[in-house]
Amino acid sequence: MTGKERMLKTLRFEEPDRPPHFESMFELEREAFGLQFPDRNSWAGCTTREKNAKIGVCLEVYARII
Repeated sequence: MTGKERMLKTLRFEEPDRPPHFESMFELEREAFGLQFPDRNSWAGCTTREKNAKIGVCLEVYARII
């Protein structure tokens, strides 16, 4: 079982072959939740309003992960 398969199985509340772990983001938020973290390059030159909107998207993804 790959790390991605293990994580997706866990997110579906199914039992993987072993507990998943990760040291970096797998960027599975679209597959798991239909959401996407803002692109890293899109933060440069943001207005305060745009930055707050991007932070809101990040917080929503993190809340669903938890």
